[in-house]
Amino acid sequence: PISESKMTPRLNKRSPLNSSGTGHGARAGVSGAAKPKDTQRGWSYPSPFRRHPVGVPQSPALFPNRLTPSTPISEALAASQWLRKAVSKHMERSSPDLNRIFGLCSSKANKDIKGKIEAYVQELANKILPAVGSPLGKRKSSATNSFTSEAEKRKNEGIALYFHVLEAMLAAEEKRAGTEVLLALVLNKDLHVSLVAFAFEVLSDCYKMTALGFPTVLNRLGISAFDLCKVIEPLVRPEVNLNLPKEVKRHLYAIEETGLESLSWEKGSPFYKELVACRNNELAQEEGGGSAFQKVHPLPKAFGRPGTSDAGSKGGAKSSSSEKALGEFLRKVHKLSTFRLIDLCNRLERDLKFRNKDGDMVDAGLILEQSVSIVEFVIYEQTRLMYNRHVDQIVLCTLYGVAKVNQCLVTFREIVHHYSKQTQCKQEVYRAVVLKQTYPDLQIEETGDIIQFYNRCFVPVVQNELLNLASTSKRESEREPAAESNGGRASNGAGGDDRKRAQTTNGGDDSPKTPIHHHPKAAMSSPLRVRTLPDSARQEYLLASPSSHSLFTFIGSPLDQNETPTKRWEEINNKLNSAAGAVPNAAVSASNNLGSGHQLDTQVSGTQSQQKKRMRV
Repeated sequence: PISESKMTPRLNKRSPLNSSGTGHGARAGVSGAAKPKDTQRGWSYPSPFRRHPVGVPQSPALFPNRLTPSTPISEALAASQWLRKAVSKHMERSSPDLNRIFGLCSSKANKDIKGKIEAYVQELANKILPAVGSPLGKRKSSATNSFTSEAEKRKNEGIALYFHVLEAMLAAEEKRAGTEVLLALVLNKDLHVSLVAFAFEVLSDCYKMTALGFPTVLNRLGISAFDLCKVIEPLVRPEVNLNLPKEVKRHLYAIEETGLESLSWEKGSPFYKELVACRNNELAQEEGGGSAFQKVHPLPKAFGRPGTSDAGSKGGAKSSSSEKALGEFLRKVHKLSTFRLIDLCNRLERDLKFRNKDGDMVDAGLILEQSVSIVEFVIYEQTRLMYNRHVDQIVLCTLYGVAKVNQCLVTFREIVHHYSKQTQCKQEVYRAVVLKQTYPDLQIEETGDIIQFYNRCFVPVVQNELLNLASTSKRESEREPAAESNGGRASNGAGGDDRKRAQTTNGGDDSPKTPIHHHPKAAMSSPLRVRTLPDSARQEYLLASPSSHSLFTFIGSPLDQNETPTKRWEEINNKLNSAAGAVPNAAVSASNNLGSGHQLDTQVSGTQSQQKKRMRV
């Protein structure tokens, strides 16, 4: 017969319906026989009512104080929750702090600033989300159209989010510089347009509005990514106290990165207007003089390194603010290109591409340092080379030029191959490069691939700087052997240093040590001394697998897949003999006594037997 325990297995365990005891215990209460061993059973059936089970995963809602890894869904929910909380007090324009600031500015300007700002922001919002049935709307209005109410709701939320951002920014500026700067900020129309674009970009990311995907908001407002990039970093800072979610921050950083690399350099960008105002303002006033036939001045060849030009002081307050904004923008461009150079150099070094014609590895740190220097030279002193182009095009050409100066055998194809593994890579970056264009309107006349750009545009401008790097690197490499020889003579004195212990001696009381040279093919080191090796040798040592590389070898020597450990030991012994000049007498005598069958042991440990004999005497 089928037992009751098999028919009702849930009653054998503790459950919310049977919390007084186990199934056997409950039945035993009727029959008078309890089984205490069943009370110690673990949970087998998870239930939301159980708080502390053993071995059963629980919902994060039961443990609010425990940190749980975020997921895309949890981040999206957190972003939408933050948005609803941020716009809640601004839907009715009832924020006391913002009304106080508006009242303070209105008393100074003698006009209703709040009403004008609300009307202007409403006009900008209508451009981003046109009313249904309007000439800009794509759908016809109807009484039962649910799209109308939803679009109006999103528009009102975007306006409320703008006022939330404006309040946080004005409060932070008031705390930093006082109330004197508030009126100038409130009356700045360009700032309001940038803040509206910022607010609707955050709104579209929180609700994942594909209709407002970047750069739709910028195009409908008629502004450039350069305008938006100027407000992203100040608003993301902690002192502004916006407390943006991680998902929103990533979206804003991606927008800023896109603006830094390409969009801000495109034709029609306000970057060029700011550059002309910063560098050619005085010349424009002299030649144009406010005439209707004012001459269009060409774009300046270079911005110049920060602090080296006095154009900002001559051009007045506008040029001074333009110079500050441009200097911050170019600093971010240089930082972005440095990060991408670091990633490219790491990829090429791991793939062992930095080899010269002798097969030796070139120091990747030196290539990276020189590449960063060349990119900085192009950004500040040859800014014209970046007009209407992509920052990655300068990065690729710089890395190839520096590699060729250091006599590396890496090809452009290999650099582009590793560049294609970066997340921001696009084929048009290295397939459609501007080769010829007009100035100052930047009309493209000819395009080509990245190699043509390198030969025709990049090399003529950067050639002298690359040659200066080559000559500087050569002089530094010539100083190193001289310093080593001087250090070797000094180590022969009474004091000595660590270099003396590393040299090989043919006689005396010191035992012969392994010769350490800077050339990678003549450097032998144990695994415990890998940190003292050059970067290229250490990288090659760490990349070698146990199946293809023994723990005792000469770093940098070519490996043969068919060689045996015996041949490897013989090669090591021959190199030790040639480096030391002669084999010590103790090793020779030991080899004669032990015979040819123990040649490997005598070559490595012969000096230890010599030390033991001296200790016995």
